[in-house]
Amino acid sequence: MPTLAELYARNRPAQAFPNNSLGEFNSALRSPAVSSPVQSTPNFSSSLPTPQLPENSPGLIGATARTIGGGLGAVGNILDLPGSTVRDVLAFKNPLDQWLDPLGNHAEENRTTGRQLARQYGVVGDKDTYGNWWGGFGAEVFLTR
Repeated sequence: MPTLAELYARNRPAQAFPNNSLGEFNSALRSPAVSSPVQSTPNFSSSLPTPQLPENSPGLIGATARTIGGGLGAVGNILDLPGSTVRDVLAFKNPLDQWLDPLGNHAEENRTTGRQLARQYGVVGDKDTYGNWWGGFGAEVFLTR
């Protein structure tokens, strides 16, 4: 039984525009093997520039994604202020520091997550696993009810 590579090598599709030149394609159309109602087609490919696709602007796409993501993150941080305050009190940390930074620019430094709180009380282990994540998520949901 032939392999997939052998089948592809035997049945490889012909290139429609070899070397991206329309001149060879036009000359192939005018060959006697192809019957065409138009026998004399002028070859304009040498005078026409090759069309260029516009370059992607990762700066614009990245800036848009950061703006949208940053806005959603800020809304989430504002909505999490009461829950974060409860977690900070239970972790014996300053519960008012996140109220000075409600948009969460320093959220990693001044907010306690459910996973960190569960680790502090010995409920979950030190290794990051899905079980630890679900345990931390459960602690956050339970404490904000």
